[in-house]
Amino acid sequence: LPDTIHCVEPLGSEPTVTFNLYGETDYSQRFEFDPIHHTVQTF
Repeated sequence: LPDTIHCVEPLGSEPTVTFNLYGETDYSQRFEFDPIHHTVQTF
């Protein structure tokens, strides 16, 4: 897993837009966290 886990959650009813500020994306290092089951999988 990478050294940092990013979490973005909406704060209301407005749409939320996120984007990568860290350069080229390495898709093999992108993960999605399941907060209910406390697991992580490739995004």
